[in-house]
Amino acid sequence: MPTDKVFVLYSKKCANTGRAIVKGLKSAGVNASGGFESPSDTNCNLIRWGTSAKSKMFSGNVFNKREAIGRATDKLVALSVLSKARIPVPVFGEDLAIFDNLPILWRGRNHHAGNKFRMIKTLKEYREEVKRGQTEGYYMDFINKAREYRIYATTEEVIICYEKLKTKDVTCPYRWNRDFGYSQEQCKRVSKNTSCAMILATRCIKTLGLDFGAVDIVETKDGKLYVIEVNTGPTLGDFSLPIILEKMTQIVGLDPTKYDFSAVEQEDIIDDDDDE
Repeated sequence: MPTDKVFVLYSKKCANTGRAIVKGLKSAGVNASGGFESPSDTNCNLIRWGTSAKSKMFSGNVFNKREAIGRATDKLVALSVLSKARIPVPVFGEDLAIFDNLPILWRGRNHHAGNKFRMIKTLKEYREEVKRGQTEGYYMDFINKAREYRIYATTEEVIICYEKLKTKDVTCPYRWNRDFGYSQEQCKRVSKNTSCAMILATRCIKTLGLDFGAVDIVETKDGKLYVIEVNTGPTLGDFSLPIILEKMTQIVGLDPTKYDFSAVEQEDIIDDDDDE
């Protein structure tokens, strides 16, 4: 028999947003619970939030399957899958020899927020990197971006499009996140390229086999777009939470018209961002 119960399974790194999702679903009237581990009662629908951890078999529908989250969380695998689907991504690989120009970025395969990051700017740093050798990571072309979007999307539509904007206290001009002086604001300057980025975001979600994700896309000064990564347990901005909750209930097979998402408290909820 179909069930109206929902369990939100989230990782410890996504605990703030995971708890906010449970709280929001309850506020809307959904019979929801959640935690780091599977519940004893598996007669419910499962929402996976930023975690590919093993779980018990649930009788209901699943929002973001384990295999898809694992695919997106391993950033090297995700870039490979997206590249094969002819989605524009920067040049990337595990071998420094494939790159023609500096600077080059090194990222950990399973990074979150701004960790596991090195920028190789000079020949001296390049030689040091060759000597060091990299493990559990990959290299990627540095893209000199003019704009950066974070687009929350399903396979069929964009839920909300954010843009990363400078604050007064930028401490690193090429790492556009909160720790270095950039805020995430709802995108108000929508250009033709912004619309193209939104289409790319839905393609990324579908290509990786996800139901939902937050896609980071950069735009260069000459209008080229590149997908950097897809997050499955992203920060929830004040505009996005009620809309995302409504989509979640729809994807797991519930009727969203039976719930009051206007009762969900809108707030800015920050996690380490992103998944594991």
